[in-house]
Amino acid sequence: MRKLKKSVILGLSIAALGVSTYNVSKTYALENPKSYVAQTNEARSSEVGVKDEDELISALKDPSVQKIILKNNIKISKQENQTKIKVEGKSKEIISESSTNKYTISSIGNKDSEACISFYQSASIKNVNIDNVEIIGWDLNIENSNIKNTSIRANYIKKCTIENSAMSTEWLDDSKLINTQIDERKLDSDAKIINVDIDNTNTDLKYDESTIIVGNENLTLENVNIKNKYGKGIKIEGKSDVVIEGDVKIETNKTEAISLEGSSNDNKSRLYVNGKLKQVGDTYTIKAKNDGDYTEVYDKSNILSKGLDSGGSGYYNTSLRTGNTPKLPDSSMELTKEVSTDDELVAALENPKVQEIIVLNDIEISKKEIYSMIKIEGEYKKIVGKSSTNKPKISYKFDAYIFFDVKCNKGLDITNIDFNSIRMNSDKVYIENCTIENGIAMTGQSIKNSTVVNCSISAVNIENCKLINAQIDVSRLDSDVKITNVDIDNTMTKLVDYASTIWVSNENLTLKNVNIKNKSGRPLSIQGNSKVIIEGNVTIETNKTEAILLEMDYTKQMARLYVNGDLKQIGDTYTIVSKQSGVYTEVYDKNNILNSSMDKDGTAYYNTINRVGSEPKLPENNKNGWKQENKVWYYYKNGIKSKGWLKDANKWYYLGEDGKMQTGWKMVHGTWYYLNGSGAMETGWKNLNGTWYYLRPSGAMATGWEKVNGTWYYLRSSGSMATGWIDLSGTWYYLDGSGAMKTGWQKISGKWYYMYGSGAMAKNTVIDGWKINSSGVATKIK
Repeated sequence: MRKLKKSVILGLSIAALGVSTYNVSKTYALENPKSYVAQTNEARSSEVGVKDEDELISALKDPSVQKIILKNNIKISKQENQTKIKVEGKSKEIISESSTNKYTISSIGNKDSEACISFYQSASIKNVNIDNVEIIGWDLNIENSNIKNTSIRANYIKKCTIENSAMSTEWLDDSKLINTQIDERKLDSDAKIINVDIDNTNTDLKYDESTIIVGNENLTLENVNIKNKYGKGIKIEGKSDVVIEGDVKIETNKTEAISLEGSSNDNKSRLYVNGKLKQVGDTYTIKAKNDGDYTEVYDKSNILSKGLDSGGSGYYNTSLRTGNTPKLPDSSMELTKEVSTDDELVAALENPKVQEIIVLNDIEISKKEIYSMIKIEGEYKKIVGKSSTNKPKISYKFDAYIFFDVKCNKGLDITNIDFNSIRMNSDKVYIENCTIENGIAMTGQSIKNSTVVNCSISAVNIENCKLINAQIDVSRLDSDVKITNVDIDNTMTKLVDYASTIWVSNENLTLKNVNIKNKSGRPLSIQGNSKVIIEGNVTIETNKTEAILLEMDYTKQMARLYVNGDLKQIGDTYTIVSKQSGVYTEVYDKNNILNSSMDKDGTAYYNTINRVGSEPKLPENNKNGWKQENKVWYYYKNGIKSKGWLKDANKWYYLGEDGKMQTGWKMVHGTWYYLNGSGAMETGWKNLNGTWYYLRPSGAMATGWEKVNGTWYYLRSSGSMATGWIDLSGTWYYLDGSGAMKTGWQKISGKWYYMYGSGAMAKNTVIDGWKINSSGVATKIK
């Protein structure tokens, strides 16, 4: 769309700067600006004629000059004047020498360098042509002038022709506008537009733009004609009252002629149709969003018919129409809506009360000017194709994409739909059994059982999907991400060297049963504060770069990769490259399937043993085995610090995430182990500070009942061995000083007790002629 041109600003000042009161009647031209400035106040005139740029600027800045008479056309061309020029003086008037032969003030200014002549007090312009000069004045009257290629703010404009401009005024009377917009916002005063013709048939207004926009102001339109090619004739926002008097005619064929968009009950937009509202075209005359709540339309002339949709928007048609009258909506619209055209689809998407949209057939969105962005409204909405096997397609006609702006707080479910050239960006979108093509970017909560082609996607859960020439962005999701049972075929996509099929940045990701085929670029990049876990079978095919890269980003936090599953590679490159290993990146090899080495710069290289292809040679590094550094023991393999469990000389050791050998108690994956002073894992009975613990053959600390060499022992939750009486869920047991559980008859502290084979103490019974009471104490029956 060709934008309305804003150029040099001729601003009219209101600030109270004072004026000359000398009674001088002589008129003269400014021959030399320097000598002019040097004159005393007494010698200055209140009326001057100007012939060039310097004389004009000097006269504008002189507070004693009240009338500036243009002797000829003047162009503001000096670079120092392509800025804000403050006009001094009150009641300043700019006129042409002849009322019939108007002279022009123009400028060479452009969007990067604009002259701005700013009047801060009362002023007027009469019989002057303005070209490429923006005019600003809150107490400015303009009359009988031609203005073009500019932006203008004036108090009163009458008998003017304004072309290719943007304007704002409290009073516009008896004028003609061509390719010009009126913005009546922030006026702090009631406005009137009377006897005005506006022809915008050659102006490419966008769908949401208007010839006249009113925001939080009051406006009266009387005898006004508006011709629009695109966009709305009038848009009313916020707390505004607009009154139509006399004959007002609006011609438009792309959108409603008048739009009301109030923001709340206290900030209603109101339209009073007191005169004849005529329309040329086939669209609604008025659309009032949240009609009755945030907007109101009053039809004094009884010329409007009304319909209400289920979303609460009111639609009005005038009876004074040239063209086809559109059908008004029915407020009894059901929550489920079947759609077969783009207009029906968009209406249903934007209607917050429609909860389910059933797409009957392929729909091509074909109105570029109207539907470049579609807001999907409602707490919850579902879009479903009527057939799950022959899925209908929603596509965009033009060589671009259309943006679906999802506003559904409780989610948007999409099922059985093929999308083409659609973009979405919401963490509340759930997609299943769909095909997504050429989508540029699709962000959602979940994508399942779908095919993605030529698209970048981002979702918390991607499951059972096939991706072709597609990329996955795992960043800014603020949630752990899972990619499960997914095939990615990028053999026809030429990624640049630094681009990746899957890019992870400051997020956690689990890959399970994933296949990636790459022609170029990296299959997987991990940056910043990220944790990526590989589970199940993950196969990566690439021949251009390493399969997986870990590196630092601006956060300077640790990027970690946990290889807990079977990592396979097809190709001849390194499986993993970990830059600044041990400092900003870490790789954990749970199943010992990686061969590794570190180069002199601290980059670690890994090769999986599960490979189809030639394994690249690892850098040579002779740093191996146990090394003590700063009194801390580490174990190296080809220069890389080992982490996790390490078996050396038939003994197990545990090395922390920083590679440090651990000693003492250590919890690993929820289980306690004890590592002696040499770091070796202990097994069997262990007395620590007078307390016995039992460490199973795996090294795991035992708790609860444990049978050791045929004898039962009880280990408390802390792992300490119990002795004496213990109560477990109301059942008593007795463990002797060695911790062994006792059975049969036992004399304890001079009293007899009987323990069953399970070790449980008997009570309230008779055994072998002995009566046992509720406390378990036995007494011989006489």
